[in-house]
Amino acid sequence: MVLNPVFYLSELDITVDASLAKMAGFEPGSFEGDATAEFDLPVDFLRELFQYHTDASDVDDFIPTDTLYKLAYGPEYTQITSNFIEKTIVTAGNQDSLAGAQDLARDYVRYLALKLFRHTAGVDLFDNETELRNNLHSSCRTALHTKLVGIAGYGPLDADGKGPGTEGVVSPNPAYKLLQEIIHLAPQRLNESAISFVLASDSPTTGNNKWYQMPLVAGDAICFLLHVDAHDDQLTVINSPQDVADIPTWTYLIKMNAV
Repeated sequence: MVLNPVFYLSELDITVDASLAKMAGFEPGSFEGDATAEFDLPVDFLRELFQYHTDASDVDDFIPTDTLYKLAYGPEYTQITSNFIEKTIVTAGNQDSLAGAQDLARDYVRYLALKLFRHTAGVDLFDNETELRNNLHSSCRTALHTKLVGIAGYGPLDADGKGPGTEGVVSPNPAYKLLQEIIHLAPQRLNESAISFVLASDSPTTGNNKWYQMPLVAGDAICFLLHVDAHDDQLTVINSPQDVADIPTWTYLIKMNAV
């Protein structure tokens, strides 16, 4: 049997310059609230919460689902909502910055007092301070939980907010925005072995269908807005005098701090 030889010809070696590989990270947007409130979450939980999928099974621009994004959150999850509101501290725009307790619920009750009585000391005139705080705890936890479950329910989405089982275009998964901002602001994270391309705990161990944790680090903050509307009949408790204006929506900028 004659073997086919393999010939190595260094005389044919060539060197070329490759094109620049680009990443389309975008500058982050920003928004403000009437006040700022913050609470902490473990960075490991946030990394698992926001996930993305990518592989090298193809190298072209014709497959729009090369990178997919998802929110790994289920109806039974409580990691965010158990901390939300009760452990959320107002750090700027407080109704009374000298008050001993600065949690969000107490701050909003002071806001009502300020609008009704022109002074935060009016909180003691309410007969149901505890009920007001508990109601805000419950309604905010439910609203945030419903929002998260709804987003997660779309399943994996591409950059255009499309995915299996979706009709038309839905809002892009927030994991997409996170990764794009990381690419713009801190691309070096994608080259740090401790946090880059770390498999999510529920990622398949075989094949190319890998899901990765978001490369977040302690000190990062993820923000969203909480709009609180006063009860429709709130002004009736003081017979709605003409010199008391309608109570406007009060908006908190919520910062989830990764710790």
